[in-house]
Amino acid sequence: MSTKTYDAIVVGSGITGGWAAKELCEKGLETLVLEAGRPITPEKDYVEHVPAWKNVFAA
Repeated sequence: MSTKTYDAIVVGSGITGGWAAKELCEKGLETLVLEAGRPITPEKDYVEHVPAWKNVFAA
């Protein structure tokens, strides 16, 4: 089994974790991102931009 060494490990790929990983990578650091959440489907999970008449979840 081979091992891999990272300069930084980011736990959680939410808005700040994703941004932190981006910044670290841009600085040249070998970065690992760990995420335990479920996969996101933008058209199902981000409905704020959808007009209410199209949003089946709207009250």
